[in-house]
Amino acid sequence: GTFRHVIVQANYIAVLAMAVCSESNTSRQRGYKFAMIWSRERSPPTTILKELRSRLGAYINQGEIRMIMDSLYPNLHERFKSEGVCPICLMEMEFALRYTCTNGHTICYRCKPYYYACPTCTSPLDMEMPSAHAGSSYSPPPPTHFLPHLLPPKFHEQYPSAPVMEDFLNHERNWYPPAPSDDQELKSCSYAHLGCWVKVPEHLIDLHVSRCQFRPHLEEEHLPTDVAHAHDELVECKHRIVGCKVRTSPWRVPIHENYCNYKERFEAVHDITEALEEITVTSEEHGDPEELVECKFRRHGCMVNMPRRRKLIHQEKCNYGKYHQDDDDSSESETEHDPDEQVPCRWAEHGCRVRPKRRRAEAHEEKCNYRMEECMFMQHGCTELFHPSRKHAHERSCQFAD
Repeated sequence: GTFRHVIVQANYIAVLAMAVCSESNTSRQRGYKFAMIWSRERSPPTTILKELRSRLGAYINQGEIRMIMDSLYPNLHERFKSEGVCPICLMEMEFALRYTCTNGHTICYRCKPYYYACPTCTSPLDMEMPSAHAGSSYSPPPPTHFLPHLLPPKFHEQYPSAPVMEDFLNHERNWYPPAPSDDQELKSCSYAHLGCWVKVPEHLIDLHVSRCQFRPHLEEEHLPTDVAHAHDELVECKHRIVGCKVRTSPWRVPIHENYCNYKERFEAVHDITEALEEITVTSEEHGDPEELVECKFRRHGCMVNMPRRRKLIHQEKCNYGKYHQDDDDSSESETEHDPDEQVPCRWAEHGCRVRPKRRRAEAHEEKCNYRMEECMFMQHGCTELFHPSRKHAHERSCQFAD
């Protein structure tokens, strides 16, 4: 029907009352019913009731003033009963067998094996209530005992319905696994050829193989092992120089290195290094392989000193190699220049007026404010020189790009 709310507050030192009025329109009576809501006291004082009647006298026809704490905070037992769910597992029990005590507390057939008394009032759960929807031929499913326990020898009101903790622990301490049969056969691990010495029963062989410490691809599956090593005892993989970051126990190093993802890359780099070392030693027969020598492109600005056996490897990757031309070696041998002589900058025609010393000319030209860039397609025929800020714009529309 239509509801009409009238709120009246009466403030006292420790009491706050609020009356809610709702209109009732039925065939037998017409009027208003009032409900009292209390926040600090359970029974309304007489002074509050008199004040409410005096203020709401015009609205009261045939009503009542009562407490509605139960509607605001309903009883869980009544809610479980009305919803038809078990208070223990909160599962539906309308269509299954139920057990109830003398006080009306109900639990489902699933939770009954765990309680020999009502968990609410500790009364015996000896009354069975079959489902109202079940026919005469209905037989309830048997309860499942995941952890059954015997009834206590005597009832103690101060204890819950579960067994005493000490009795449960004593029962668990006395349990032992069944003894193996005399004809039990032990099988060797599938990775015995890799060093595993374990022998296990047939029904445990799959579990052991999945966690075997000698499994070849164990480091790729992130599975736990039973071997613990200190951090200082771990050994690095020999493929570390090409990117491998694995550190493992010494006995697992050969197994890991055989299946390492960087194995092929390491072998390729090793072959190239050996070939270059042979070329370096044979081309410079009279030098000590460990002697420190200067880079071939030192005149262009490289200041690196490396062992003689590593000279060719460095020169192939040297950043100053791009300034070297094939005829530089012949011209250098023909004429010798004074390193302290002042020479004009390479970019003098573009505005640079600095005259650095010859030994500093290359370094200056690299950092000169008037430095010009060459096109990346110069090998295709482009001879343009432009400011570094224009390099990208030029190369994007260069006619020699195709």
